[in-house]
Amino acid sequence: MSEELKRFDHVMRWRVRLSAVGYALFVAVGVAGSWAGWLQENPTPAVVLLVGSFLAWPQRALPRYYKIDDEVAGAVQLREERAQRDRRLRAVRGLYFLGAVVVLLVVPWAMGSSPV
Repeated sequence: MSEELKRFDHVMRWRVRLSAVGYALFVAVGVAGSWAGWLQENPTPAVVLLVGSFLAWPQRALPRYYKIDDEVAGAVQLREERAQRDRRLRAVRGLYFLGAVVVLLVVPWAMGSSPV
C-alpha cells in the first residue's frame, strides 16, 4: 500500500471517529431537547451537530484522483476492499439521514409536541 493511501486511511479513521462522536452528541441533544421541550423553539444546537457530523463523514474510500495500478500485487483485492468500504460509507450516510428524521420529527411527535 502506498504512503498516500496509508495517510488517507489514517485521516479517514479520525474523520469517522469525529463524525460518530458528533452524531452521538446530536442524538443526545435532540432527544434531551425534545424531552425538555426546547427543541421546537431552538433546534440550532442539534442541527449544527448533525451538519457537522455529516460533513465530517468521509465521502469516498479512495483519495481523489488516486488510480490503483493493475500491475501491483493485490490490486484486485484492494479494489474490492475499497468498493466494499465505499458502499459502507454510503450506507452510513443514509442511516445518518434516517436518524435525523427520527430525532427531529418522530421523537418530538411521539412525546406529544408538533415539530412543525
